[in-house]
Amino acid sequence: MYKIIYGMSLSRDDVLKRFKGMSDEISDHIMKCVIYGDSLNSLDHWTLEIGNWLNKANRVKGKAKIKEKDYYNVLFSACGDDSDDAEINLDYFQNRYCRRSNRYPRFEITYDLVSTLSVVYRDIISESIRIFKGSKVLSPRDWQQIVQQILNKYI
Repeated sequence: MYKIIYGMSLSRDDVLKRFKGMSDEISDHIMKCVIYGDSLNSLDHWTLEIGNWLNKANRVKGKAKIKEKDYYNVLFSACGDDSDDAEINLDYFQNRYCRRSNRYPRFEITYDLVSTLSVVYRDIISESIRIFKGSKVLSPRDWQQIVQQILNKYI
């Protein structure tokens, strides 16, 4: 007799690989929200994509409990830790998407932009980790609302 096992837990390495795959996308989309707001009529799309990735991350289950540092060091690693990292991310984004490919309009990297990005990163990371550590499972739209509420405080 065979039993079907649904929802097998992943190894820690597999969980971290999934997180790493989301890290750059989450960071880039948060940057787009902060840089452009809704001036490109894409804010709702970007925040929903962030919500989808945070929802997926929240649903990933490992054989061992996922540690808070794993969220910081892997899932949110591309966001960095401070305003210096935020400035580096903005410069990288500008070079990659505005100068080379012209996918997005150029922008000026100002002290205010760097500061705003840094606090938005911080708030989204801390709120996400608080929810991840609890047992609450949110929908992508719930995550989107959380991201939008944080963005509304700063942009």
